[in-house]
Amino acid sequence: MTQVFKVSKAGNDASRCADYNLLFDNRWKTMKVLAQDEITIIDTGSSGSALLFTHNLGYYPAFMVFVVDANGSNPPDYLVSKAVQCTDTELRWYHNGDSLGSITLYFYVFLNNLEEVIDGTDINIIADTDESVRKIESRFGISKPDYDTASPPKDLIAASAYSSFAIHKVSTGTKSNDILTLAHDLGYYPMFLIFGKGGDLASTGYRNLNPPASDHYCGVSESDLSVIDGYSYDYSIFILKNPAGF
Repeated sequence: MTQVFKVSKAGNDASRCADYNLLFDNRWKTMKVLAQDEITIIDTGSSGSALLFTHNLGYYPAFMVFVVDANGSNPPDYLVSKAVQCTDTELRWYHNGDSLGSITLYFYVFLNNLEEVIDGTDINIIADTDESVRKIESRFGISKPDYDTASPPKDLIAASAYSSFAIHKVSTGTKSNDILTLAHDLGYYPMFLIFGKGGDLASTGYRNLNPPASDHYCGVSESDLSVIDGYSYDYSIFILKNPAGF
């Protein structure tokens, strides 16, 4: 018999709560951070690229990049997600013709392989209907090296008072010009990450690749996710157990 180990978020009973109220379940994959950092580069607007990080993983990892909006379309203290590109060794910023000058980027590179398929259909999605278990106030935490569990949340690897990204499924393949629909059957609106791959680069939708970032459109329902953009390309889509909005 397979041993199952679970840790629930504070206020939930691990033996009976809904999947999205679990901090950890050893049957699931989670988003594991390889590197988190910030870097300041000079964007001249000319062709070429700037190295953000060398990961040397030998495969295309999942990633997120944010930048203080340099175009002035948002208040200057807003962070916006940014479309960059990744090879199997590096994360790079590509100049796109707009000279932005000095910009500071904040990035996450995950250990998760964009080409590893994960099928979450064998995990039961259960709902906790007993409100009495929400009175449980125990706490659980794991700190980073050189910190203790009393450290601020940013210095904890995991804490039962906070959610972690848990992967429900990862789907890869080649999208045609038609609408792509993937079933998840979670019964609620989940968070998701989508990556398109052009040539040897994995991208979140860089505008000089198809599809451009402005044309990446995804819709999610309580049962499936649809990608509607009219382009054909290789994709990797992460559907998370974390509900969108709460």
